[in-house]
Amino acid sequence: VEVLEHDKCLFLRREDGAVFEETRLDAQFPAFKRPPDEDPHWWVLNTEELKSAIPFLESGASKEDDRLRFTRPDDNGPVILSMMTTTGTSAEQSVSCLESGSLKDADPIPDEGFVIAYPNLLKILQFVTSDTVRFGVSRRKKTGYIRFLDHHFKNEDGEGGDEYLTVAVWLR
Repeated sequence: VEVLEHDKCLFLRREDGAVFEETRLDAQFPAFKRPPDEDPHWWVLNTEELKSAIPFLESGASKEDDRLRFTRPDDNGPVILSMMTTTGTSAEQSVSCLESGSLKDADPIPDEGFVIAYPNLLKILQFVTSDTVRFGVSRRKKTGYIRFLDHHFKNEDGEGGDEYLTVAVWLR
């Protein structure tokens, strides 16, 4: 199926050229360029630790608060996940960082870390089947984003398949 995009609509065309569906969207497609293939910063995290830390933090958080903060105070240490509890204190969980790196000219990640909406992260993580997940962390001025690149349906020799790119934007 070929996907044809227009400012306010989407067409799906079969291989024989027939358009078999048209969908009108409520808003214009966002102008978002594909992030570069090299992430300015990257963390390889243990998937199970990450998947279990989030619900633990969520259990003590206010139901209206979906903000999950990521910090890494020590470049050789774990990534710290934190959320505000219903009592106004910060609860923390550490997740093993198995590998990490930064490009030489990369803007540094803020010392106070960054915040993303944990429900969105949980939706992304539900499709991660490997033992590790790679966070590509990028900063743009006062904000930034996390990039997840995943490959599915590869042949037995590791070739082919589909590439899925998911981007989660930092909250301000």
